[in-house]
Amino acid sequence: MESVILQTPILLCGFALALVLCAFSLFKKLHFAFGIAAALIFSATATYALLLGAELYEVALCAVVFFITNLIPSLKGRDDR
Repeated sequence: MESVILQTPILLCGFALALVLCAFSLFKKLHFAFGIAAALIFSATATYALLLGAELYEVALCAVVFFITNLIPSLKGRDDR
């Protein structure tokens, strides 16, 4: 089976832009609006990918990467006492 996400440049750009915006907002301590914009871009790109016929596991893999990137700051600030 062929991947819809890997064959459609707009989907690749959308997921990459959302991931880069998320990473910059977390690591460079940018405004909260960048995180919201990253989430909106990700959800719009995921919806468009599903409408184009992408498999659910493809979109879920992108979602897992995006959510793990968002969870990094909460895992770093955790005390294990």
